[in-house]
Amino acid sequence: MSSPAPAVPHWPIILILPDRQRLQVRLCERQELPDRWVYKIGMPAYVTLEGGRAQPSE
Repeated sequence: MSSPAPAVPHWPIILILPDRQRLQVRLCERQELPDRWVYKIGMPAYVTLEGGRAQPSE
């Protein structure tokens, strides 16, 4: 039986995009590979609802 993954800390994380936009993101998961770490993040975005309304989403 494998042990559960360690809890992911909830520190503020700023993602800087190539055009220098800065977004605050949420760390969802981290995984250690033999030669590096991989981080899965939740990024703010919007989805379009019926009627053309936009709703914040991740």
